[in-house]
Amino acid sequence: MLNGLAPVMVFTFTRDGALRNLIGDTLSSFVDWIPQIIPVYLDERLTEVASDNATENIKIDYAQFADTTYQKRVRQQVKISFRVRKNNTLASVILSLIQKIYETIDAKTPNDPGYFVTLYYDSTFMSEAWITDYSKTTVGNSDLYQVDITFLNSTGVSLTSFVLEKTGLIEIVER
Repeated sequence: MLNGLAPVMVFTFTRDGALRNLIGDTLSSFVDWIPQIIPVYLDERLTEVASDNATENIKIDYAQFADTTYQKRVRQQVKISFRVRKNNTLASVILSLIQKIYETIDAKTPNDPGYFVTLYYDSTFMSEAWITDYSKTTVGNSDLYQVDITFLNSTGVSLTSFVLEKTGLIEIVER
């Protein structure tokens, strides 16, 4: 727990079938009543998930064109680290959820992986993020895992395109 507030990760599944793919055939007949939003509270006192660290990186591009300065969000990246016992139920859910998300990502829909994550961690708030990196390491000869997850929120449009569109020199057409 950081500053008296427990971190929260909210997994939201956006594409039809993403949740069905996540839970598999076993529960597929019950998909209609299962919500497509899964909040995960990381309150150490309740869950025994010990948050170690959070690193946030924000990149903003800027350019000047004809006496006007343009700024554009490029990305917000947050890496969180926590330690969990191997037999912790919530940790098993989180790790399984991430593994299943990995399996649901489809190269046919690169701009819609079928999920996004909202993250509130200490003083960091991030919405519509994707998981870009995940690692789980056994800590020595213990019953602990060190888990690192990196979340990314990116606009995907270059500043040059943004400035050219704003100045009316070109029109951006989505594919």
